[in-house]
Amino acid sequence: SPGLVANVQSGDAKVDSEIRRLQKATGLATHFPSTLVPDLQIKGYKMSPAQFTEYQKKLGQKTAEVYKNIISSPSYNSMTDEAKVEALSKSLTKIKKAVKEEMLKKIAPSAK
Repeated sequence: SPGLVANVQSGDAKVDSEIRRLQKATGLATHFPSTLVPDLQIKGYKMSPAQFTEYQKKLGQKTAEVYKNIISSPSYNSMTDEAKVEALSKSLTKIKKAVKEEMLKKIAPSAK
């Protein structure tokens, strides 16, 4: 995700290196933010290019923020790698849902 990459490059390589380490250690990639397609629709509403860019940015920023908090938490180090992937994956699902709901409030009125 461009948003996540921008955040990692602007200061938190720890998050980036940890999600990559987990993928190598477990073979799982469910905790990786997915690449988005420009024609993504939310509940049938198509986003404009500007809205799509905003969506990507918000998703990336929120993912970087939440991942940093999870990875920095005291309980994180005592978890197995598989449990870490599960915790990050579950948070990613919640983040995507929240950002989509936020964007839907912006696009639904203009899409009608």
